[in-house]
Formats: sequence, C-alpha cells, structure tokens
Amino acid sequence: MMKRGALDYVIKGSGMVEFLPGIVRRALDAIEQRRSLEEARLKLIRSEEHHRNVIHTALDGYLEFDSNACIHEVNESLCELLGYARDQLTRMRIFDVEASLTEGEVLSRIQEVQRNGSGRFFTRLRRSDGSVCHVEVSCRFDGTADRKSTRLNSSH
Repeated sequence: MMKRGALDYVIKGSGMVEFLPGIVRRALDAIEQRRSLEEARLKLIRSEEHHRNVIHTALDGYLEFDSNACIHEVNESLCELLGYARDQLTRMRIFDVEASLTEGEVLSRIQEVQRNGSGRFFTRLRRSDGSVCHVEVSCRFDGTADRKSTRLNSSH
C-alpha cells in the first residue's frame, strides 16, 4: 500500500512513465481515470446542490410533475402559497390544486406544453383552506429527465 501522497508523486512525476512496463502504465492510467471520474462526480454533486438550493429558495413557486400530472418536486414558496407541506404536495396531482381546469383540460394542457416545449398562461390554484389564488404560470418541458417532466414556475 502506498503512503499518503505517494500516488500524487507517482502521477505528477510521470516523466519516466514511458520506461515503465505496460502493466504499470495501464495501472497509472486507471488510477488517473478514477481520480478524474471522482472529481467529475463531486463537481456534479456540488452543481446539483447549488441548483436545488436556487429552486428551493426562489420567491416564485416551483413544481415539477410528470405526464400523468403527479407532482414530484415543489419548493417552499409554493408550499407557503398553497398552505401544504412538501410531503403533502408530492403525494398529489396537479388537478388536486388546479381550480380553473378540469382533469381532462389539465392533461390536455400538459400534452400541449410537451409538444411545444413550453407554455405560459394564467390560472387559479386551490389552497389547502379552500380559497383560490390567481397565478401566472410559465412551464417548460424537460424530455431529458429520467421521468419526462414539466417544470412550472408561478408568480402571484
């Protein structure tokens, strides 16, 4: 087993690599590849954490739902606006909070956004206490996600 720092020394001082046997070169290449992959993984995790923080601290409401109108992600602003906890909203579907459109109209609107890639409209959302709030909605379809999802931002 190499002492701490020895790996860096071997990789950085690799001017002599061309004189090493092939198996050693392949081992060093594998080590460098693992190090690069780990750096990329950590960078991706930091980026995801940053974007998740931006979404969850945004003043506008945010939710993410699939083509069946099942809500998968919401931010604190939307929770506060509608009076639900995050875990309550993520067990609901869009039509549970939509106050203007029927279930069929909601599904049709989702399909339209998916076809066009985005949409913008006004609607009314039902709060947990039964009251209704008017919101302007801007949505964008994300077909690259594991689950085909639509992201909705609303401002009231």
